[in-house]
Amino acid sequence: TSPQQVAGVLRHEVQDILSQCCVDPALNRALVWSLSQPGRILNQGKRFGWSILPLLVCDWCGGAWRKATPAAAAIELWLTAGDVFDEVEDHDLPGLWHEIGEAQAVNAGTTLLFLTQAAVLRLRGCGFADSLIVSVMQEITRAGTRSCDGQHRDLVGESLIEFTEEDYFGMTGMRSGALIECACRVGAVLA
Repeated sequence: TSPQQVAGVLRHEVQDILSQCCVDPALNRALVWSLSQPGRILNQGKRFGWSILPLLVCDWCGGAWRKATPAAAAIELWLTAGDVFDEVEDHDLPGLWHEIGEAQAVNAGTTLLFLTQAAVLRLRGCGFADSLIVSVMQEITRAGTRSCDGQHRDLVGESLIEFTEEDYFGMTGMRSGALIECACRVGAVLA
């Protein structure tokens, strides 16, 4: 199984989820814009994001990786929501908030979070037991709250005069580390 093959299947899953969600064309454009940024699944660049990790780990553990695609889509939607919120909080450029305003960007980020849940629920249609679906949601929730804690430390740290190297690595581990760990654990749970 190649990363290109996995990314293509994941891209199709995300597009299918988007096609079923939004009535408002402006909201749909905002979601597509966010999911098309560098490193995101709808960007046609060669860089692969972390959202393919659940599928690769599932495959490496002997699972049917294609069946786990909704979970990888959930990770992609969740990571993208986090990026949207981070861009608003930090006023990063380019950012969706700069394109459509902060309030609409926050709404798009919130929509992505709800789509994360919808994607996880699609696992039922792939034959996964409810107990495994709950486990996936628990992994995402655990990592999400840990990531938010790390983001809060980052926001507070920006106003501190003394933000140590140890503080920085602790904050990064809570943010990025939690996301990578979650993506891998989800793949293992579904293997």
